[in-house]
Amino acid sequence: MSAAPDTDRHIARAALLVSLAGAWLNLLLTTRWSSIAGSVNGPKRPYFVAALIAATVLALTFRGDTTRRRVMPAFVCAGGVVFLLVTFLCWFPPHTWMQVPFLDDWPPRYQSTVEGVRLLKQGALSGWRWTFLGGYPIVTDVTQDLTAWAALPILLLGGALGFHATHLVLFIAIPLLVWWDLTLDREMDRDMPLLAAGLAALFAANYSYFLIRSGDTNSLAGVVSSVATLVAAHAARAGRRGSSVAFVAALTLANYSHRGFFVYTLCFLALDAALARDWRSAARALVATIAALVAGLPVTWDLWRYPAYFIANNVELTPAPFDFVEFLRKVYYNTELLVRPGRWFNDFTGLTNVFLAVIAYTAWQARGRVRFHAAATLAIVGMLRLIYSSVGYVFLRPIHLLPVFIAPVLAWFLLRHTGRLLAWALVAVLALYIQVWFGPVPHLRRVDDFDPVLIAHLRELPGEVVLIENAFHRDVGVSETSASVPTPFSAHFEAMLPDATGKRYYAGMWDCWQWTPYRDQLFASGTFRGRALADVPVTHLTAELRRWGIRHLVVWSDVAKRYLRDRPVFIARWRTERWQDFEFPMGDTRAVVTVGATATLTHITPLGAIVQLRGVREGDPVIVRTNYHPAWTARDEGREIAVRPVDAQLAFDATRDGDYDVELVYPARRWLLPIAFASLLAGAWVIGRLHPVVDTLPPPPYRA
Repeated sequence: MSAAPDTDRHIARAALLVSLAGAWLNLLLTTRWSSIAGSVNGPKRPYFVAALIAATVLALTFRGDTTRRRVMPAFVCAGGVVFLLVTFLCWFPPHTWMQVPFLDDWPPRYQSTVEGVRLLKQGALSGWRWTFLGGYPIVTDVTQDLTAWAALPILLLGGALGFHATHLVLFIAIPLLVWWDLTLDREMDRDMPLLAAGLAALFAANYSYFLIRSGDTNSLAGVVSSVATLVAAHAARAGRRGSSVAFVAALTLANYSHRGFFVYTLCFLALDAALARDWRSAARALVATIAALVAGLPVTWDLWRYPAYFIANNVELTPAPFDFVEFLRKVYYNTELLVRPGRWFNDFTGLTNVFLAVIAYTAWQARGRVRFHAAATLAIVGMLRLIYSSVGYVFLRPIHLLPVFIAPVLAWFLLRHTGRLLAWALVAVLALYIQVWFGPVPHLRRVDDFDPVLIAHLRELPGEVVLIENAFHRDVGVSETSASVPTPFSAHFEAMLPDATGKRYYAGMWDCWQWTPYRDQLFASGTFRGRALADVPVTHLTAELRRWGIRHLVVWSDVAKRYLRDRPVFIARWRTERWQDFEFPMGDTRAVVTVGATATLTHITPLGAIVQLRGVREGDPVIVRTNYHPAWTARDEGREIAVRPVDAQLAFDATRDGDYDVELVYPARRWLLPIAFASLLAGAWVIGRLHPVVDTLPPPPYRA
C-alpha cells in the first residue's frame, strides 16, 4: 500500500497519539477498579503497560511506512474467533447445556423463550400471560424473549440444549457478519475483512459483562438482527442474488427480536443511504420497513390496536414529565464524561472513548463501508449523550452495537496508518484493554434445586394465586430519600415458579417495572405497589388480597416479615431461615367469583380458558380473577357474550340459568399470518425490482 500524503499522515498520527494519551489517562485514573476481573489495573496491568509503552514509542517514531506482513490479519481473525469460542465455553461449559442458566435475568429469559415456543406450537405468536401481575398480554414484553431466534433450535434439540445452541449461533454470527459486510465492498483491502472480523470477535467477548452476567441476551439477538439487516441492505446495493429476500427477512427478524434495535436499524439504514448518496438504497429501506412492519403484525397487532395498554418506559413506575432544563443538564453531564478518562470502564464503550479521535479521523478520511461504520459509531456516541430517565433505555441500548461498528474502523486504521510493529503493538493494546469475565454462569437442573423446601410448600398452598415477594436487583425507587431492600438472591427465580408449582403469582416476572399498566400489582423488596411498606395502610393491602383471592403471602425481606407480623389480620404459618408464610384468613381463593353459584376456571392456556358455571342464574355477574383487556371475548356455545371490567378484572353476565361452560378467548389472530407472509414476498419482489442482480460478475478485484 502506498504511503498517505504527508498532511494526511500527520493528522492520522496526531489522532493516534491523542487516543494513546487517553489510554494512559484511563489507566492511571481508574486504579480504584483494580479488583474487577479483567481490569487493566488488575493482574494484567504489567502486560497492558508494556503494550501501551510499545505502542506509544512506535507511534512517536513512526515514519509512515505501512508495509506489513499479511499473516497479521489472518492471525488476529483466527485468534479472535478462538478466543470468543473459548470464553463462551467458559461461560457455558458443555456439561451445563442440558440445564437452565440461573443468574440474574437468565431464568425469565429462558422461561419466556420456552413459553414462546409453546405458543408457536398452538399456531399463535401472541397470547395472555396468566401467571404474573394478574395477567397481561405477552406482547407487552416487547424486547424480552428469544423465541424468534430459539424456536427452531428448541424444537429440534429441546429447551435447555436449544437455548444454549441459540446463543452459540448468535456469538458466531458477529464476526461472520462483519467479514461478510466488508467483502461486499469491491474496493476493500483484501486483509480488512479478516482483521475486522477478528477484532469484532475479540470485542464481543466483552459482552460477558454487559450481557452474560446479566442474562440480557435479548440485546444480543437485537444486535445480530440489526447487523444482519445492514449487511443484507449492503448486499442489495451491491446487487447480490437473494439479497432482497435476506433484507426483508432480516429486518422482520429484528422487529420480532427487539423493537428497540428495529428502530436503531432504521436509523442506520437512513445513515447508510445518506452516506452512499443512493436514492435506491433509501427506497429499498423504505420498502423493507413497510414489509417488516406488516410482517410483524402477528406479534405487534395489540400494541397498535390498544396503545393505552403498553408503557415504553420501565425505568420509573410513574415516568416523570419531561423537564427540558433537567434534560439539558443531563446532556451536559453525559457529554462531560467524554473528557473524563477516570470515568471510562475497560469495556467497548471505554475503548470507543479512548479511540474517539481515531474514529473521527476515519469518518472524515475513509470511504465506502468503513466510513459507514465510523459514522455509525459516532452516531451511537451522540445517542449516549441523550440518556435521560424519562425516555428509559432508548438511548442506552445502542452501545451493544459498538463491538460490531468499531472493529472495521480500527482495522482500517491499523492497515492504512501503521506499520508492522506498531500494528502488532496496537492489537495487543486492544486485546488487553477489553475486560472479559471467564466465570461460568450458574446452572440448575430445575427450579426445585433453587430452594426445594420453598417449592414444595408453594405447591401445597390452597388457592389459585399466591403472593410471593419479588426480589428486584434494581431499586424499586419508592422515594428519593430511601432505597428498597437489596435482594439476597443472584437470580430472578420468580419466572420459573408457575411451571414448578402450578400456581399463579401476585408478582412480576421481570426485574423491576414491566411494560403494562398492571405492573404495580406486586409486592417487592419491602414495598407494595411502588410504596414503602411503612407508608402502606394495612387496609390497602387487605383490599388487594380480597380482590385477587389471595390467602397466603410468602415473603423474604425483614421489612415485609415485620410489617405482616405486626398486623393481627395476618397469621404466621410456616418459615425457613429465609422465607416466611403469612396467612390472610379472610382471603377468598376462588378463581372465578359468582353470587349464589359455583364457578371453576379450567383449561387455561395463553389463548383462553373455560369457565364452568354451576347453578348460575341469568344476569348474575361472573368475575374472572384476571385483568381486564379489551381484546378478551367470551362465548356461550359459540354466541359472543359482552365482557366488561369490574374492579379492573374481566367480567361478564350469565346469559341463562343452569349449568354450562363459557369459553374465554384471547385472540390468536392467525388471519394475520398469511398477510405477514405475503408482505415478505411483496417486499422482497419490490426491492428486487429496484436493483438488478449483478452478482454473476467475477470476484471483486481487491486493492493490494
